[in-house]
Amino acid sequence: MLTLNKPLVQKPEKPALAVSSAPETWSPALQTVLDQPSSRLPQQLLIMGILFTGAFTAWAWFGQIDEVAQSNGKLIPQDAAYKVYPIELGKAARVMVKEGDTVKQGDLLVEFDTEMDDKEVERLQTVIQSMQAELLQTEAMIEKIRLQADNRGAIAETQIYAHQATIAQNQQAIQTSRSLLQQLQEDAKAQQARLARLQPLADEGAISREQLFGMEQGLRERTRSITENEGNLQRIETETSRLQSEMEQKRGEARQVALESQTEAEQLKIRSTELRSKIRESEVLLSTAKTKRKQRFIYAPVGGNILSLKLTKPGEVAQPNQPIAEIAPTGKPLVLSTLLPSHEAGFLSQGMPAKIKLDAYPYQDYGMVSGKVLSISADSYPQDPIGQVYRVDITLDRHYVQGQGKIIDLKPGQTASAEIITRRRRIIDLLLEPFKKLQGEVNL
Repeated sequence: MLTLNKPLVQKPEKPALAVSSAPETWSPALQTVLDQPSSRLPQQLLIMGILFTGAFTAWAWFGQIDEVAQSNGKLIPQDAAYKVYPIELGKAARVMVKEGDTVKQGDLLVEFDTEMDDKEVERLQTVIQSMQAELLQTEAMIEKIRLQADNRGAIAETQIYAHQATIAQNQQAIQTSRSLLQQLQEDAKAQQARLARLQPLADEGAISREQLFGMEQGLRERTRSITENEGNLQRIETETSRLQSEMEQKRGEARQVALESQTEAEQLKIRSTELRSKIRESEVLLSTAKTKRKQRFIYAPVGGNILSLKLTKPGEVAQPNQPIAEIAPTGKPLVLSTLLPSHEAGFLSQGMPAKIKLDAYPYQDYGMVSGKVLSISADSYPQDPIGQVYRVDITLDRHYVQGQGKIIDLKPGQTASAEIITRRRRIIDLLLEPFKKLQGEVNL
C-alpha cells in the first residue's frame, strides 16, 4: 500500500514585538504603594450593599402590612337595645329607676301626670251614665205608648164589635118589621076589598051594619098597626144608620190614635237610636281615654340593664319622638357599635378581623379583644363633626378582659375603639404609591 506524503509548507513566522529591555523607573513613594497588597473594604462594602438591596427588595416585595380603619363606639346587645318611647308629650310625676339599674319585664319605669286624663275619663263616664238613663226613660216611654195604643185599640175594637152586634140586631128587626108591615098592608088591602064588596049588601040590608062596623074597626086597627110598624121601622133604620156612622167614626178615631201612637213611638225610637249611637261613641272615647291614661305609665318591655335614662326627676318633660330609656336585654351577646367615616369604608366587608381596645381597661395591662365585622349599614348618613359615616357592628370573641390576675366581664354601654383590618398591602406598593400618584398627575 502506497502512502503519498504531501510536501511540507512552511508558515511565515510573525515578527516578535520589540520589547525594550531597558528598566522602568518609578518614584520611591509610588513604588511603595504599588508594592503593597490591594484593600478588600470596598469589595466588602459593595457585597454588603448588594446583599442589603436584595434583602430589602425581597422584604418589600414579599412583605405585607395591615391597613386598618379606626372607629370609636360603645358596647350594646347584639339584638340592639330596646328604646322606650312615650306615646305623647308628658310631664314626669314619678321616676322609679336610674341608669345602671336592673329591671324585670313589666317593671314600672316612669309615671307621667294623669290629672287631665282622670278628668276626661270621669267626664265621659258621667256623660255615658246620663245618656244611659235617658235611654232607659225613652225605651220605657216607647213601651208605655205601645201599651196605651194596644189598650185604645182594644177598647175601640170592643165598641166597634158592640155596634156591629147592635146593627146586626137592628137589621134583623128591620127585616122582621118589613115582613110584618107587608103582611099588615096585605091584610088591610084584603079588608078594604071585602068592605068594598059588603058595602052594597049593607046598603040593601043583606047584612047588618054592626057586622060592617066591626069589619071597619078591624081595618082601622090594621091601619094603625101599619103606621106603628112604619114608625118603628123608621126608628130602627135611623138607629142603625147612627150606629153605622158611630162605628165608622170609632174606626177612624182608632186609626188616628194608632197613627199618632206610631208616630210618637217612631220619634222615640229615633231618639233611642241616637242615644245608643252616642253611647257607643262615648264608650269608644272612654276606652281611648283609659288607654291614654294607661300609657302614662311606662313599663319595661324586657328585662335587662338600664343603659340610659333621659328623665331623672319629677317635672321633666318627655317628647314623643325621643326615647326616655334604653334597656339592654339580659343574656344577649354584646357587639361594638361604631361609626366609621365613609372614606375609610371603601374596602370594608363582613367578616373582617378587628382588634378592640376598651377605654376603661388599658390594653397594655388587659390586652385587646379580638372580633369580626358583623354588619355594615346599607347607606351612610351625616354625623357631626365626622361627616358621612357608616354604622359598623363588630362581634366580640369574648365578653371579658383578663389582666392583673382578674377576669372582668364587659357591660353594655362601655366605650371602646376598634382597629379593623381592611386589607393587607405589599410594602413595595406603599413605597411606590407616591410615584404612581405623581405619574398619574403628570399624565393628566
